[in-house]
Parts: sequence; C-alpha cells; structure tokens
Amino acid sequence: MWVTVVKDPDGYKLDFESPTDEALSERGFTRNVVVSVPSFHVLLDTVRATDFVALVPERLLHGRQQEFRVFAPPLSVPGFDVIACWHARVNKHPAHQWLRELLAAIAKPIARMPSAAK
Repeated sequence: MWVTVVKDPDGYKLDFESPTDEALSERGFTRNVVVSVPSFHVLLDTVRATDFVALVPERLLHGRQQEFRVFAPPLSVPGFDVIACWHARVNKHPAHQWLRELLAAIAKPIARMPSAAK
C-alpha cells in the first residue's frame, strides 16, 4: 500500500497520475494508493505510523535514515520542480524581495548540479 502526496489543495482527489505512476505503468504495474497527504513532511509522519510505502525525495531523509528502512527505488522516476509563489501585493515589499533574491541565489548552484548529486 502506498502513501502519496497530492497536488490538489483540497486533498480529496485520489484519481491522479504522477511520474511514479507513469514509471510503474511502463513496466505493467500500478500503485494501490490508500492515503493522500498535502506535504512530504506529513507523508513521513504517516509512513512512520503505518506499514505503508512511499517514494520520497532523498533530501527529505537527511538525518532521518535511522527512522526508516530506506531502499533505492527499483525503477527510475523523474524528479519534480520546486517553485516559489507569492501574492502580487508583496512584489515590491523590500523584505519579500530580499527573500526571493536569497532563494534564487541558493537555488542557482543546486540547479546546475548533476541529478545524482542533488
């Protein structure tokens, strides 16, 4: 049984396809999704408290490997984009501009790294 993170902010929709589903489908498999949660952090709490399996970004497990049985996935699953968004009313707010510039400066060298190093 799988736990998954949904992109639907209401958290009600379980009929979706993700890169994981597409990679499994190419090999003739499907997931049995039993729970959908709104974030990867909630996902870890859910997996910790159940016997479910989840595919999570490796970076999320830094410092937490002892809490989980961690295995490399048996198939290659493409990554996903991480974005920042904000309301237009804060576009010119100095503190918000500073934060966006900081995020961009931090993300720029990471974006150039080979996928395996990220």
